[in-house]
Amino acid sequence: MLYQLVNDFPNELINLEKGPFISIYLPTERKKPESTQNAIKFRNLLKQVEKTLKESHKDANIEAIMKRLNQIADDNLFWNKVKEGLAILANEDECLVYRLPQTVNELAVVGDSFHIKPLIRVYQSADRYQILALNRTSFKLYEGNRYGFEEIKIDEDIPTTLDDVLGSDPTEASLYLESKPEEIKKNTEKYFRHVDRFVMDNYSKHSKLPLVLVTLSEHQGIFRDLSHNTCLIKETINIDPESLTKEQLQKQVWESLEPIYLEKTKELVEKFGNERAKFSGSDDVAEIARTATEGNVSKLLIESGRIVKGKVREDGQIEFDPNAESTHEDVLDDIAELVFRNGGEVIVLPKERMPSTTGAAAIFRY
Repeated sequence: MLYQLVNDFPNELINLEKGPFISIYLPTERKKPESTQNAIKFRNLLKQVEKTLKESHKDANIEAIMKRLNQIADDNLFWNKVKEGLAILANEDECLVYRLPQTVNELAVVGDSFHIKPLIRVYQSADRYQILALNRTSFKLYEGNRYGFEEIKIDEDIPTTLDDVLGSDPTEASLYLESKPEEIKKNTEKYFRHVDRFVMDNYSKHSKLPLVLVTLSEHQGIFRDLSHNTCLIKETINIDPESLTKEQLQKQVWESLEPIYLEKTKELVEKFGNERAKFSGSDDVAEIARTATEGNVSKLLIESGRIVKGKVREDGQIEFDPNAESTHEDVLDDIAELVFRNGGEVIVLPKERMPSTTGAAAIFRY
């Protein structure tokens, strides 16, 4: 396969140095008949990409780039599994594909670096979380935000069930439920340790997102006693996850997480206020842009959905352009990308949680 399906952001491949770099964003429909238009819209974007490559990047290996992108266009199975949006980053050597849990604006950009601003907005929101839905014999993982979540698909060759972990020995696996209580407890703990290690090593360690454990009350204590996952929150949902609809699960999870989210944003806002009082923070967009260009922004809060038309020049100065038609010419997104690439933290907050009216608030490194 000439492309990779990924869910981790940032992915190390976004720092590739060999251009040109193609960034494609597409809102996708999940239900027919609208879903039949997804691949058609994607092919139209590919025509734009190929035209731009031939006009502006004649020395590039255009054939290799388009071969990767056309494989996606021709993959019917791929188009049967879309979510709310797609993000595709490609050069002649690599192609990353994100199935996004929320919609994005349709866009195709060919440039000297990847256009990652929409991905920052999707993946850096402060209300993101993961769910571990667990019972004694199997588990599922989900990821989402206040608006909803999607199941994280785990490779089929990864052991996820009790039978997978204990093996095919009938004394350990198939006869598990007929075993003595002490054997049940022993096998449950062995399975839960496997689940804990797998989730921590493959997801929590990288995402650092709050992890909500949804399981029966008798399993909560067992799992928590042996877990080493620092992302596991103390709030519990004591119910068999299989007994809930997706909507019911989403409601219960967000009820548990909302107080944590509100406290987290409150602390961020208070920290910004303290730092601004010491002249180590600002909500002046021009000052933030200059400081971000110098690599001296530690944390950046940006308002979700806010667009300030224009761009940040290489010298840190802003060229405001209120009449710009392109929605990706956005000063706030330029600043977010600068902070992100220089190792700072970017947090996207709704308007009502922002500590400023400018669309941005920054804490500096000095």
